[in-house]
Amino acid sequence: MNSRAEPSSAPDAPSGKRSGFVFECLKGGVLSLLAVAGLVIAWTNASQSAGKDFYQFWVLGQSINRPGINIYSDKTWDQLGKEFLERAKESANPRLLTVAQYRQTLQAYSSPFLYSLFGLFSTGNYDVDLRNYRLLMLGSFIFATVVLCRLLNYSWVVVPGLIAILSIWFDPLTSDLFVGNVNCLQLAALAAYLWTVTRMPWRLRDFAGGALLSAAVAFKPNLMFVAGLLALHWLLSGRIRCLLWHAAGAVAGGVGVVLFSAMSFHSVRCWGEWVSALHSLPDNVILASYGNSSPLQIICESFHWDVAVPLAVILIGLSIVILRNRRPIPLRNDKGAAVELSDEFAVSLGCLLVIIAAPLAWFHYHVLTIPAFLFVLQSTGIPASSARLVLSRSLAVIAFACLTPLSSLAAPWFANSQVVLAACAALLLFSSLAIFPATSKPAAAAAEC
Repeated sequence: MNSRAEPSSAPDAPSGKRSGFVFECLKGGVLSLLAVAGLVIAWTNASQSAGKDFYQFWVLGQSINRPGINIYSDKTWDQLGKEFLERAKESANPRLLTVAQYRQTLQAYSSPFLYSLFGLFSTGNYDVDLRNYRLLMLGSFIFATVVLCRLLNYSWVVVPGLIAILSIWFDPLTSDLFVGNVNCLQLAALAAYLWTVTRMPWRLRDFAGGALLSAAVAFKPNLMFVAGLLALHWLLSGRIRCLLWHAAGAVAGGVGVVLFSAMSFHSVRCWGEWVSALHSLPDNVILASYGNSSPLQIICESFHWDVAVPLAVILIGLSIVILRNRRPIPLRNDKGAAVELSDEFAVSLGCLLVIIAAPLAWFHYHVLTIPAFLFVLQSTGIPASSARLVLSRSLAVIAFACLTPLSSLAAPWFANSQVVLAACAALLLFSSLAIFPATSKPAAAAAEC
């Protein structure tokens, strides 16, 4: 009899675990390096621009505290444009001079709250302020991507890979950084809101979420589509208490925003002046040829049809049907607790309405499609062979391709190819969310608000 023990055929479990851990670390390290490279590329590309949108925020933010000034009047736009052009000539700053010559006549249609915040953080040095603002934009993008990925149960290893892809291939982000607009900040505000109302262990989280959402809408009113869809979602799901707490927080946040802006402007009249300026917004400044990728505007220009009301009715009806028929997908978080993605879904859908339902949606507004992309591509318990899942993700991939440098291939075939493809991307993503499959069993009841 052979005294030697037979060799075991079972694998060395601890060794296998160590190998898997080392592989995950190496993969995470490589993807992190790619993310850093992508962010460097995004920064380098943006640094070539003088920030034509940021310049208007910067100029008007420094001018709001002048006694008796109305920054929403044509006379003030012309006066400030000439004044800051002369300052640019005296400074001998080539970047400032370039953008000041481009913006000799300003246009102020943003909210008083937005200009108040820009005025608060302005140093008066254009290069320093533009650099700091772009750093804030990149930080906001990174924060929003990380938070949204964690809310949607993405692995930590995957997150830097997504940051790398978006920073290199996602043209709306490139556009937002290039012109110095505010969509990255909006994305970060929505991510912070979702984290507050879904993950914060605080009894008043819905009150805080309402205040935060109210401030985000006051900063850029196109997010009212997100707020409206969330309210509709809570009504349809019977979460009346959640709606009431949000409403109370929204009132408190709104009062705080109005008071803060009034202190910056030395008058509360700024809000009425802003509303008047919005009503006087000329149609010839939101043409598709200027970069407006709103499907509503493209249809109006192409066929001379006024479809604003019919489209609004259709979108509201579709949103109600989608929200009523949808069962949120329950996932498990890192602690093994059940998590439902109903609010994340409503925010993603609302962000798409910002582009589809509004008459104005510049190309960089499509930064707000990131939540929808992340939602559709999340890892779920649904079988990968599910026909609805395959179709939903296929539509999302096509939509993403429309928002990458690949879209330039369509330029020879039709005019305004970028804005048309961007509008198609939003519609494809809306369809993708509409058919995204839910679990076959009803999800657990939502937690008490």
